[in-house]
Amino acid sequence: MTVSQFLQTSTLKLRTVGIESPRLEAEILLSLVLGIARERLLLCSDEPLAQDDLDHAATLIEERARRVPLQHLTGVVEFMGLEFLVRKGVFIPRPETEFVMLEALKLLEHAAAPTILDLCTASGVIAVSIAVAKPSAVVHAAEISPEAMELARANAVNHGVNERMFFHLGDLFAADGLARLMEKVDLITANPPYIPSSEIPTLEPEVSVHEPVRALDGGSNGLVLVRRILEEGPPFLKHGGWFLIEIGAGQAPAAVGIARSVQLAGIRTVRDLAGIERVLVARRP
Repeated sequence: MTVSQFLQTSTLKLRTVGIESPRLEAEILLSLVLGIARERLLLCSDEPLAQDDLDHAATLIEERARRVPLQHLTGVVEFMGLEFLVRKGVFIPRPETEFVMLEALKLLEHAAAPTILDLCTASGVIAVSIAVAKPSAVVHAAEISPEAMELARANAVNHGVNERMFFHLGDLFAADGLARLMEKVDLITANPPYIPSSEIPTLEPEVSVHEPVRALDGGSNGLVLVRRILEEGPPFLKHGGWFLIEIGAGQAPAAVGIARSVQLAGIRTVRDLAGIERVLVARRP
């Protein structure tokens, strides 16, 4: 079977099961197996595939057809132009989380040597990206999952920022070693679980079946952890320090209400490319 023939049959298979970009994903998986850039596939479209490569690529296509996330098959994801390791059991970062990062860079633009705390860090994309973009920053990352923490550490090492990062295992502000950060943090970032419990079974299989439920479940209204962060977090911030918290579609009014109830200031939201109020911004007076 040639490269072109494999891509044609694989594209059809993936399209049949509802994959949104079947040709693109087939090309990504085949180029991964062949160890070449996806753009080079066109140059070898009429070349026959070696049997080992064909078997390997066919296995990956079958996995993807069973709705295993593409990122679990490739082992990487791009975030803010950087490549991060991902793996099964750790939440896959989404493009909308980049809006947390973009807002963080604005708030930190004139900060000389800021201290940042990233909660629910998962694979560490926010924490590591801030450390890369802001060489003067010291970044703390908290995570309840040991598996996710291990992956975040690996990503910090891969991007050469591990010496300016500290990792804390545990539940939000109760994570090991965070007590010493009281009144010392300039910015708290978080992409917490915010999907209402009842909605999780209705999501695409890539999410409902293959993502860890603990990384998705935000309780009955999706805002259980958002509320905890806003209520428990102010003592960790310096006066004038900021929260940046990712929230779900339609959650902005309630999230803003929580921020107001704990007397935060500068409360606003940031919309993503779809116009959804995606990031809650608030400041400790």
